[in-house]
Amino acid sequence: MALTPDDVVTKQFQHVRFKEGFDPDEVDDFLDEIVVEWRKTIAENEELKAKLAALESGEAAPAT
Repeated sequence: MALTPDDVVTKQFQHVRFKEGFDPDEVDDFLDEIVVEWRKTIAENEELKAKLAALESGEAAPAT
């Protein structure tokens, strides 16, 4: 199964008591940034695939 941005958003980790670790809020904020950029990349990839398919089929590229 491919990992999706929604998988990152919904991933839950167990809290460990009495051990050092990372600030959960800082980790969540960073993961939120990753998801935003990942979604942009996926959308751009889909747009480029559509343009490539149109060019390969001899059609005009779809407007953006």
